Amino acid sequence: MSLFHNTPELYENSQLGGINFDGHFVITCTIEQGELIERFLRKQYKYQILNISTPFHSSLIDPSENNFVEFLRHTDWGLETRKSDIPMVCCINGEIIDSMEMTDTWQAIRQPILFQKALRQLEKKGKFHYIDVGPSGTLAAFVKYNVDRQKAPRIVTTLSPRGSNPKRIQAAIDGYFDRDLAQN
Repeated sequence: MSLFHNTPELYENSQLGGINFDGHFVITCTIEQGELIERFLRKQYKYQILNISTPFHSSLIDPSENNFVEFLRHTDWGLETRKSDIPMVCCINGEIIDSMEMTDTWQAIRQPILFQKALRQLEKKGKFHYIDVGPSGTLAAFVKYNVDRQKAPRIVTTLSPRGSNPKRIQAAIDGYFDRDLAQN
C-alpha cells in the first residue's frame, strides 16, 4: 500500500477502493482524475482500467445512499438485522460476523473492500476450500496471493467467459463432496 500512500498523484486524486493482495489495489476517482492518474501510471506502472460506470467503494457514491436505503426497505434486506446460518467474512473490516445490519449493506458498497484482511482473518481459523462463483476467476487468483501455500487450500473457479459453466459448477460440487467424504 506504500505506492498509494506515498504517491501524491494517487492519494490526492483518488480514493482507495480495495486491497486485494500485497502490491494490488483498486482506486476510485472521477473521469478527469482518472485521466491525470493514467498519464502518471503509464510512465512506470502496470495498471488496468475497470469497465465500470459507478464509483463503488468511495465517497463518490454517497449521493446514491438515500435511494439505495429506500430500495432496501422494500426488500428482504430491509430488515434491521439479518442473521446468517453460517458465519460470513466481512470485506468491510475483515472480521468474521454472523449477522448484518441494513447499514452494513450500504457500507459494503461504500467502503473499500479489504479482501486481503478478510482472507487473513479467515486463514487464522483453519484450512478452507475456496470456490470463486464470479464470471472470470479473478477472486480465485487473489486468494492464491493471500493464503498460505503450505496449507494447500483448494481453490476452484466455477464460471468462465469461455463457457462450460454447468460442467465447471458440477465439477466443483463433486470435487468438494468427494474430498469431504475422503477426509471423514
